[in-house]
Amino acid sequence: MGITHWIVAQGAAFLLLMVILNKILYKPVLSNIRRRDADIDDKHDQAALLRKKASALKAKYDKELEESNASAKAVYVKIIDKSHEEALFMREKAKKEVDDLLNKKRIELDKKLEIGFLTKYIIIPVKIIKSITLHPI
Repeated sequence: MGITHWIVAQGAAFLLLMVILNKILYKPVLSNIRRRDADIDDKHDQAALLRKKASALKAKYDKELEESNASAKAVYVKIIDKSHEEALFMREKAKKEVDDLLNKKRIELDKKLEIGFLTKYIIIPVKIIKSITLHPI
């Protein structure tokens, strides 16, 4: 048995080891690597799909936010306009009340002045004249 038998035995042992390792180690490891690659690819696809959904939701929410801001601004402007109208109405009402009160006081004052005038220049002199004519000196 020479060196050739030894090399053949070594070669056969190596081939046997390769067959055994292929069945026990290489195929399961390769299977796990392929499964992990497939899982990673699935996760990347899911992540891309989720990013797409998130982008669509963000666009939808941005649009809704813009619409609600526009609606809120419209309501704000309407409230401001309404408050200005009410302020003008209240101002006009107060002005009318003040004018009415001033007119009423002017009329009262005019009556008092008229009574005072009548009293001072007509009624008192008439009383004096009557008292003179009724009681001759």
